[in-house]
Order: sequence, then C-alpha cells, then structure tokens
Amino acid sequence: MNYISGLAGTPRGRLRISAGIGFGINVLSELLPDFIERYPEVDVSLDLSSQAVDLVSCGVDVAIRMGPLRDSEVVANRLGTLHRYVCVAPSYVARKGTPRTIADLRNHDAIEMPGADGRPRSWTFAGPRGESECVEPSPRISVNEALTVHRLVLKGAGIGVLSAYVCGPDIAAGRLIRLFPEWQLPSVDVSVLFPTNRKLAPVVRAFVDFIKEASRPGVPWQTDPLTEVVEAAQPSPTRL
Repeated sequence: MNYISGLAGTPRGRLRISAGIGFGINVLSELLPDFIERYPEVDVSLDLSSQAVDLVSCGVDVAIRMGPLRDSEVVANRLGTLHRYVCVAPSYVARKGTPRTIADLRNHDAIEMPGADGRPRSWTFAGPRGESECVEPSPRISVNEALTVHRLVLKGAGIGVLSAYVCGPDIAAGRLIRLFPEWQLPSVDVSVLFPTNRKLAPVVRAFVDFIKEASRPGVPWQTDPLTEVVEAAQPSPTRL
C-alpha cells in the first residue's frame, strides 16, 4: 500500500483500484485519463475481476462494486443506480421472431449467468401499473461473465439481460433491440468501497471524490438518470 507517501496532503503515489471487468472496460477506461491528468503525481494499478476480492488481504485501496455487499472491514458509499435491459439482436429476431409478452420469453433462447446457487437467475419485471411478472429462463447458453453475455446477445445467439452502460450504444445504433421498455427489471446499486482500518490517504480521498463527481445524474454509463446520488452513505460493514 502507498499510504505514507500521500499523507502530507497532496495526492501522490500508486493507487490500487479493484473493479468488475465490464465496469473497468466501459467506465473506468473513460474516466481514468481525466483522473491522472488532474493528479499528475498519482499512478494507478487497475485490477479487473468478476470474482469477490477482500480489500484488506489483497492490498486494494479502493473498489467499485455492483449489487448487495457482504460483511467485511470496509466502508461503502453508494454512488447511484445501474439499470438493466432485456435485449435481443435483429439477427435473432429475423430467425426466431420477437417475444410479444413477458411469458413468451419462456419459449425463446436465453443467455444468462448462473446465480450464487449455480442455477440460472430469474427475470422479475415491474409493470407500468405496479404489476409484476417473473420468468425463469432455461438458458441455451450459461456463462459466468457479463461481457460474454453481451457479445453472445449481440451476435444473435439469444436474448439476455444487459447493463445499460454496456448495451446503451448498441441500442442507439440499432445493433440491439430493447424488449418491453415499459417493464423494468430491478436496478443494481453501484458503490465505492475502501478499508476502515486506516486513515484515508489524499490519493484515496481524491479518487473517491472524483468518482462521486463523475456519478452525477446523466453520466455516460447511465441510460436512465439516477434518482439519487449519495455523497456519504452510512458506513456498512461489507465484504466484496
């Protein structure tokens, strides 16, 4: 860890960041050039992984994580909400048609990631009048990496649930079709995390402030505007 070199007040030294693969490729690769230009004495080590990481034991300074967080010796500040869409490629529609109702999804090829129990994750939709409907897909392809789901859907292999920051450009360009836009899938919290057992060095505080600033409503990786940006969420014991 490079905490001592930054304790004098000026952000400097090496910052070790952990993030998911998709967020790193699609979001941090866009933001980090501005960060290092703003702080010329800071170097960055970016570790991208879909696996759980313990900040303390792995020597990570700060992490970005999606979804519910488990117990550990870290502080979690919520940045905002990530939206997800059910998407399909025009080539798939040309071969197999378009599902007209949520129930029709059961009769189409799905591409999905396994849940924590190893079983495919269900798709639960909230309707425009407050109704809900749930589909348990039987995946034609099951894969444990979100960007691969995106690529498979893009190539017409099936229908999948994709994060808005991944599929947004493809929807805008017509490469993907968003199904059932009037129905909403549960959104996913995005959080920035850092250890509680040390005083934050200026280099860590600089990045936390930077990523909060970048998480304002209307940021590029959010197709839907954030309903809330939390500047200082209550510290929550959690494990990555």
